[in-house]
Amino acid sequence: MTLIDQIIVGLSGLLALVIMLILIGRFEHSRKAFNIFYIFSFALIISSSVLIMINQWGIINSDFIALFSVLIPMSISLGLVYQFY
Repeated sequence: MTLIDQIIVGLSGLLALVIMLILIGRFEHSRKAFNIFYIFSFALIISSSVLIMINQWGIINSDFIALFSVLIPMSISLGLVYQFY
């Protein structure tokens, strides 16, 4: 993993952390349940970026990342459905 790859993965994890903290603040203020789905999806992005930084690109073939790649869009779509319907 090159330095540029580490910077990009680290910045994506950091951005997901900032967005997750904003969503936690929004959830504490409004108590709307759809924010929980969004918080969960960004927590998965943070954990997957940490796993990629620790274990390099070899973890992409792991079952954990495959599970994360299913759960991230599912939780975002559940949040959108719960918010607008």
